[in-house]
Amino acid sequence: MSNRDVIIDLTKNIPDSELSPVVAVLKSLYKYINNNNYVEDENPDTIDIEMITAAKAENDGTTISLDEMLKKDGLTYADLQN
Repeated sequence: MSNRDVIIDLTKNIPDSELSPVVAVLKSLYKYINNNNYVEDENPDTIDIEMITAAKAENDGTTISLDEMLKKDGLTYADLQN
């Protein structure tokens, strides 16, 4: 029996509605073995769109350094160790 046949045999009795974790593992293995960026394109759902909209409203695109952020919050590098 080939490895492909073993995979098919192991999964043939699992309901399609419960195969998502198996598919995720196989995609991860595929990516690892082929060292590529295989990512299935998916359209953002309602929650994604809400989070994107909120992030855009809160972020004007500017950045600050870690030093500036620590100073702004009254912290030091030592505070990050705790």
